[in-house]
Amino acid sequence: MKRLAVVPSDRMEDYLNQGYSAPYLKDYYNPGGFFDEVYLLSNLEKDHPGLLGMKVMRTTPVDLPKRLKDLNINIVRAYGGNWACTYACEHKAMGVPVVVSVHDTSPLKLYDSIKHADYVLCMSKAVKDLVLSKFDRKDRVWILPNRVDFKVMGPKAQDNFKDLDEKYPFVYKILHVGRLSEEKNLDTLIKALPFLGDDYAVIAIGHGDCAVYKKMALELNVLQHVFFIDAVPNQELARYYSWCTCMCTPSRREGFGMVFIEALACACVVVTSDIAPLNEYIAHGENGLLVKDFEDPESLGKMVQKACLDEDLRTKIHGKARESVRIFEKETIDQQEINFYKKILDMESQGKITQSSKLNNSYQKALAWVKSNSIPGQGIIVNTQQRVTYLEVTGYFIPTLMDAKESGLARSYAEFMVSMQQADGAYEGPDGKKYVFDTGQALRGLMAASQSWPEFKPAALKAADYLLSQMQTSGLFNFNYDYAIPPEIPLFILPALKEAGKVFQRSEYTQAAQRSLAYYKQQAKVLNPKYLTHFLAYILDGLIDMGESDFVRPFVQDLFTKQGKDGRIRAYAGAHWVCSVGVAQLAIVGYKLGMHKNADLALDYVASIQNPSGGFYGSYGWGAKYFPKAEISWANKFFLDAIHLKRKLG
Repeated sequence: MKRLAVVPSDRMEDYLNQGYSAPYLKDYYNPGGFFDEVYLLSNLEKDHPGLLGMKVMRTTPVDLPKRLKDLNINIVRAYGGNWACTYACEHKAMGVPVVVSVHDTSPLKLYDSIKHADYVLCMSKAVKDLVLSKFDRKDRVWILPNRVDFKVMGPKAQDNFKDLDEKYPFVYKILHVGRLSEEKNLDTLIKALPFLGDDYAVIAIGHGDCAVYKKMALELNVLQHVFFIDAVPNQELARYYSWCTCMCTPSRREGFGMVFIEALACACVVVTSDIAPLNEYIAHGENGLLVKDFEDPESLGKMVQKACLDEDLRTKIHGKARESVRIFEKETIDQQEINFYKKILDMESQGKITQSSKLNNSYQKALAWVKSNSIPGQGIIVNTQQRVTYLEVTGYFIPTLMDAKESGLARSYAEFMVSMQQADGAYEGPDGKKYVFDTGQALRGLMAASQSWPEFKPAALKAADYLLSQMQTSGLFNFNYDYAIPPEIPLFILPALKEAGKVFQRSEYTQAAQRSLAYYKQQAKVLNPKYLTHFLAYILDGLIDMGESDFVRPFVQDLFTKQGKDGRIRAYAGAHWVCSVGVAQLAIVGYKLGMHKNADLALDYVASIQNPSGGFYGSYGWGAKYFPKAEISWANKFFLDAIHLKRKLG
């Protein structure tokens, strides 16, 4: 089942009002019926169960990632490099590629959000050149021209124009097709009329305010030679192309120039500007006429005159025009687009397999390191330079091992933790001192163990009771660290205390956790970019698990704006090195907040700095200060946790 989500640049109602037919739009958004289901997701639309073969669901940018996941979307297609691009690219769902089609050569209509696209389809080489100025994946930028339905756009019988001849009784009829805007250069064409004389008239078809053009024509005394039509259906437009003496839209810029292809398909004599991409498919004097000085009314007028009066040239162009644009026939471009979709699905599948394989290899190495650095009958070491059991890390490694299906090792850790618990429920650090934070970390493991093995519940209760005994009425924990650790990191142990309250039906635990949350949340420096990312991530993770995602989200979003292209995140504001475990923890934070792309980048970065042993130094880079020469056990714990969470999210 293949599912596509489209983000059009305008409302469907607007396209229908512009003369596009319902069958055309249905095929346009799902060429050849390639996708089994198509959803239109946009905050411009209203819900509709079946519009033009699509299920329309009004979707805000914030809701987009979840909706894409809920609908099992395979590809997102955004039309236009401006707002639709930003909507789709900056609100991605992990694993769902965004394909942006760019239609215009104006730099103002190509937003910086294009940098976050996965694939870009360009209407022409000129558009591709613009896209590559911002999008650095040349191998993922492809040209997909617009298409023309040759069944609709084709020469019409000359005896079918009586109504048009009566309405516009001039010898030479010049057709201008395009919205009434500066880039379509209708002003120069109107200024050319005085040079052409009374036998010529301009019929302009397109939306926009015609007041300025009428005023110009009035001042030039040619108003009676200029006519405006807001829009006509495609079938009727083909009649105009076939009827007019020549079609002249002397554009100042174009992304593709659909109207010129349509006109050529109708064997019309086309006069336009000698600019890319128009000169990519119009050869001067062969299938059309190109004007170099298209801003000069007299030069433009002379070329229009040539198009109308040179019968030999007209015969030549009539004979070549339609076949010259056969490559843009609807069926051909539809198949080309389908082939691109197939290629994207295949690349994504292969990419995921390759990336998954690499990550799985890193995962297996990290898990093997844990096993080889566990002291038999005890727990995990502190680090490779301090090979004694670390009770805190041994405790909170238990849920990680259970997620890794290593229940035997997890149970062994839990048994050792029970044997090392103090009479008051506390746990000691490597220095032999009792610590609230270490006990809270142990509680995490004991809670996980007690879910599978009830005999560990008493130890969990004792640890929770100890935490309560060390909490002041305000919610502040007694904090006895004598080195630089943020006083707010007890936030990370609150979820375990809250869980104990729920599992053991002890309301005092739950109330204490909420009271402590309220205390630490109000501290002025609770979210401080100068904190080491390891400690900062403890605080962020604890707040998220306590239901404070909205509180931390803006801070994390800002933090990720400073993330390197390779996924690295500095150890703290101003540092030139990274803390390995901090980056792994921030990947977990990113996954929990739905910021999957940043989380993926962070996780891939940690995998890239993994040592051959399967372990991680505490820090890497110039000026590294956090265990730069020792492999720390807790880095493996959080690396494994990040991969477990990524897998759970699909």
